[in-house]
Amino acid sequence: MARDLRKLEDAVLYILWRAQLATRQQVEEVLRPLDLTVSQSGVLAFLAREGPLSAAELARRLAIRPQSVAAGVHDLERRGLISRSPHPEHGRVVLLRLERSGLTIARRADKAIARAEQELLAPLGARRRRELVAGLRQILAR
Repeated sequence: MARDLRKLEDAVLYILWRAQLATRQQVEEVLRPLDLTVSQSGVLAFLAREGPLSAAELARRLAIRPQSVAAGVHDLERRGLISRSPHPEHGRVVLLRLERSGLTIARRADKAIARAEQELLAPLGARRRRELVAGLRQILAR
């Protein structure tokens, strides 16, 4: 009866899921010394690159629930890495701004994640890595 099922180890979606778990675990490990979660690192990275954003916009860009952003943002604000300010045009919207200390941590996190990525993808070589990135981008574009 189950003989007609394909082997799970050969299913692309299963492999992608396992790869996502492995990469998330590796990123969590390199962020632990900075006392950051993956989501918090994403918040700092977006604010560093794009300037002030609302929590709702951050949630959309990070593809996470607004509640997850709110929890992470509270800790980042408590640590003085970000601050809140009213939106200049929309009175009910609050913008999150990166503080100087937040930029320092964002840069350290980016370097740590880049090292983890290099280590993880080293066995592929440059050409296969470019092909992997191109293939994953095609999947995401759908």
